[in-house]
Amino acid sequence: STGAFLMSVTLRVGVFAHSSGVSFEQKVGAYLVDIGYDPEALVTGATQVFDFSLKKNGQAVEVASIWTRILWGEKTYLATGINVPDLGKPTLLFTFQNPGAYSLEASFRSQSGEELAGVKFPFEVALSEFEGTRDRPYMYYLLFFMLGACVGYVAFSRFKTKG
Repeated sequence: STGAFLMSVTLRVGVFAHSSGVSFEQKVGAYLVDIGYDPEALVTGATQVFDFSLKKNGQAVEVASIWTRILWGEKTYLATGINVPDLGKPTLLFTFQNPGAYSLEASFRSQSGEELAGVKFPFEVALSEFEGTRDRPYMYYLLFFMLGACVGYVAFSRFKTKG
């Protein structure tokens, strides 16, 4: 059966450095693919920032677009293209909803659409330590029901004594 996935995807333009110094790096022919990510811990529920760069001989290579895909096991979880901004690095924000084995694929494309470099990085996403407490809506329903019952009781009691 197919399940619905809740996810948050945002493309953001800006200037980012690998603040934690963590990145996926791979040499592809004459190119070096560098995909930085922050925060360092890949966990559920946290917005992950991925920034993409392609270098040749230590210099940034101009690309027109980057095709990306995030796989959860063998299932495609996200497939999208990222346009390269005039200023800053191409960036993808993503929130993982499920723990497990993932992989990130990226294809750096020239203006003509030719693939300059393609990579696939496997990684694990862990269950957040807060995951067990953040998704308990029934607790809120119970709290609001009890609060409503208390307010109703007080209001009814005051109305009954005045009448």
